[in-house]
Amino acid sequence: MGVIRIDLPEWVLLATGQPEEEFVEEAKLFLALMLFERGRISSGMAAEICGMGRVEFLLMAGTLGRPCSRPR
Repeated sequence: MGVIRIDLPEWVLLATGQPEEEFVEEAKLFLALMLFERGRISSGMAAEICGMGRVEFLLMAGTLGRPCSRPR
């Protein structure tokens, strides 16, 4: 599997006040949520991006107030 790199200015990380590892994990979660909500990937694929199981991803989405199923 290949890797995609996204370049962001360092100030983005600094502005969040988060450690880099925490920022990256959160960014992956938000990206996965957005792609899932837009119907571009499945919940299983979104979970894989986040390094978690599908059910855990869906529960996390619900915790964040996001829909647990995408529009048809």
